[in-house]
Amino acid sequence: MKDIFGKALMDYYNGDKTKIRLRRDDNYLDEEDLGVYFSGYDDFPEYEIRILEYVNGKILDIGCGAGRHALFLQKKGCSVVGMDFSKLAIKVSKMRGLKNCVLTSAFSLPFKK
Repeated sequence: MKDIFGKALMDYYNGDKTKIRLRRDDNYLDEEDLGVYFSGYDDFPEYEIRILEYVNGKILDIGCGAGRHALFLQKKGCSVVGMDFSKLAIKVSKMRGLKNCVLTSAFSLPFKK
């Protein structure tokens, strides 16, 4: 199955709150609640809130997932492009209101220098 993470994000968006298990290539195993990818500013960790205070202008959110940071920055007035290689993650981001999304890999950026 391709785009497993994107499918998990879409399922969560559609109401399936099942936790997922992640196994990295080093065999580290973790169980994760996907709600963190849908959290808003009030749920951001303190260090993210402090960092995001300084963000402005044009933003490229590489690996935007469900768009939690990109959506916050868009509301803040930044010019944001969300980028992910997951087709379903991009779809979820758009469904949540992210205006500018690009389906591509960080290894092949489609932007002018």
